[in-house]
Amino acid sequence: MDFPRIMLNQLESRFTVHPHVFATNIPIEDWNKADRPYVWSVVDEKDNVTLLLDTGYGMLALFVNNELHDVGSSFVISNNREYVGLSESYLGDKCSLYKKL
Repeated sequence: MDFPRIMLNQLESRFTVHPHVFATNIPIEDWNKADRPYVWSVVDEKDNVTLLLDTGYGMLALFVNNELHDVGSSFVISNNREYVGLSESYLGDKCSLYKKL
């Protein structure tokens, strides 16, 4: 099983209403025809931590070693509270991943 599929499987088990895809951009007509999926893309990576952004609904997802730790709309936190991912709306810039010092 490849890296994106492992992540999508975990996201699909958490959010079951709409399908999940990895893509950077889907035209609105195609998005509507595809049953308005969550459209995930990698926005930041540090060490073994990956921050995903869903451009369909504005959600964030935080993975550590390909394991889903948190999903949210403004911020996400790893289980050990060592990493936090912040959304563009929260920061006013771009989505970013930060490690506790």
